[in-house]
Amino acid sequence: MATSKLCSMCNKEPGRMYCTGCDKYFCKKDFKTHQDEMVTEMEKIVEERNRLQDAINNSQSNNDQQSPLIEQIERWKNSTIKKVERVAAQAHQQAIEILNAKRTKIITDFKSFSQELIHLKESENYVEHDLEQLNQMIKKFKEDLKQSTQPTTIEIHTEESDKINWDSLIYVEEKQTFLKSRPRQQTASKFNNY
Repeated sequence: MATSKLCSMCNKEPGRMYCTGCDKYFCKKDFKTHQDEMVTEMEKIVEERNRLQDAINNSQSNNDQQSPLIEQIERWKNSTIKKVERVAAQAHQQAIEILNAKRTKIITDFKSFSQELIHLKESENYVEHDLEQLNQMIKKFKEDLKQSTQPTTIEIHTEESDKINWDSLIYVEEKQTFLKSRPRQQTASKFNNY
């Protein structure tokens, strides 16, 4: 007759039932208890899995637009747009100031010219050479006026968008995390056959 091992739970009865999972022997009564414990543990695992499934479903159903990452990208976009608008407004103001300065000079010089012309006409103290010089001055005013409306002497310096590496201004990447946990793939692949 073979020697039997004692039940690993009660240590009184001979262990005639063997569990391949925990590698222990049980009496008939305790083997039933052991199976019930495993069923209870399995139910806990299923419940935890169901809670996890709910959490996954809720995370998918939440609108990604409410994600802090998306909000941060939107804040960056709005901030960048404001900066571009501010710089464009400054350039706009600079252009107006330059154009106005040219026009103001033309207006000031033209007023002086007009007063001189009125004085010469009233005094009748002019000669052919003066008339020729007055005609030259009128031509010069016409040229200056034409140039002031066509800003060919003003340059705008811009950074062309194709020279800007837009992809480096903002991008998103996942940080590496160093958690000491078993890989999920290994665990999941173990149960793929069931």
